[in-house]
Amino acid sequence: MSPSDKSRDQHGSRNPISEEENDSKKMTPPKKVYTNRNSVLTDLMQVNHLQTVYNIAVAVFNLCVLNAVLYYLAAPKMFQRDLATILWGAGGVKLFIVMWLSFNIYAFCILLGFKTWVRMRRKIHTKLADTLFLIGYALAIVFMFVATTRVMLKSSFRPMSNFAIMCEQVRIFMKIYSFVKESAPRVLQYKPAKDGPQESNLYPTTKHFTYFLFAPVLIYRDSYPRKKDLDWDFVLHNLFKFFACIFITYCIFTRFVVDVFSLTGVRLFTLQEGALVLCGAMVVGSLMMFLMFYGILHSWLNVFAEMLQFGDREFYQVRSTRIFNGYL
Repeated sequence: MSPSDKSRDQHGSRNPISEEENDSKKMTPPKKVYTNRNSVLTDLMQVNHLQTVYNIAVAVFNLCVLNAVLYYLAAPKMFQRDLATILWGAGGVKLFIVMWLSFNIYAFCILLGFKTWVRMRRKIHTKLADTLFLIGYALAIVFMFVATTRVMLKSSFRPMSNFAIMCEQVRIFMKIYSFVKESAPRVLQYKPAKDGPQESNLYPTTKHFTYFLFAPVLIYRDSYPRKKDLDWDFVLHNLFKFFACIFITYCIFTRFVVDVFSLTGVRLFTLQEGALVLCGAMVVGSLMMFLMFYGILHSWLNVFAEMLQFGDREFYQVRSTRIFNGYL
């Protein structure tokens, strides 16, 4: 019997309550289950035809390297200019390290506050403890975003380091949110007077929380599938592909972005020139989207997954859907 048939009563008319329940089930994302599996592209690369496509991409990368070497040998001043651009964009490394350490320490402070909340529920009224933790948790999240924003506004603009700081802030926030969201319901169901002293089972150990922070995973679980062996060749291979994506991105930007958009706001473009710039930007944007997908979602995450022996490598899926919960 289909869901539409179940939503009808014995007289054949639709039951609005059943329809609302079916709609809520459709909008609820499926529960994430972690198992040992490879990334989609890792399995697809075992096919000979796709291996040929990969070899073509390697040949294109070699041509980019050869082109860059010959270009800079012929124009040394351009090498100095492009190197200065890279150093400017990648500046602020000290600020990034300080912010990265601050974000991770902040995550452990949230864990400490979570443990304190669990222990307080035995000493004071549970409703009071729950309210205090909720207020403190909300203030901590707001403070995290406000403090980061103030630091970013006061510091000098460095595109790569600032982008990395914002990505790291979002990553830590999503880790904290997932940990609290997955762990808080068990604490709320725990009745200290009835269940006895079981606080240690309601929060993770520091070792497991540290693993959760650095593992390429967003949904918190008490345990994750692990690989038995560590393949360093796989790590180095994916690390090379990650830096290869960065190099190709650099070549695209120096040829199709820096020179083209350096005159933006300096002189007026004609309609034809604006159309050409827009078409070129569309091509560059499409290439950037693919390189970010392959370099970050595939290569970079597989590097950390292999080093941490994390079993579930399904960081992305190849699917076609029209609804958001199907995309999730």
